[in-house]
Amino acid sequence: MTDVNLATEMLTDAFDGKFDIALLISGDSDLVPPVRRIRSRFPDKQVIVAFPPRRRSAALGAVASGLRTIRAAALESCQMPDEVVLKDGRKLRRPPEWV
Repeated sequence: MTDVNLATEMLTDAFDGKFDIALLISGDSDLVPPVRRIRSRFPDKQVIVAFPPRRRSAALGAVASGLRTIRAAALESCQMPDEVVLKDGRKLRRPPEWV
């Protein structure tokens, strides 16, 4: 349901006037219809699509106002440390598969 939830929130935010420019981080062509609808109903709003590493959708790119590609190195540099210690002393550990 993630795609449906994203689509619902994007459309709701567009109708509520909550953005002029939306940044959608996805490479999923299932999001073409809501992006297309936002662009047709609200010509002054932009939907910029940022493709994650190794994920692209020509169809999604075709309906977007603009495109970006997120480099793998950029994502890696933004990850939290393997372990974060909270103020109360509890330790949170990053799952090994997130490396």
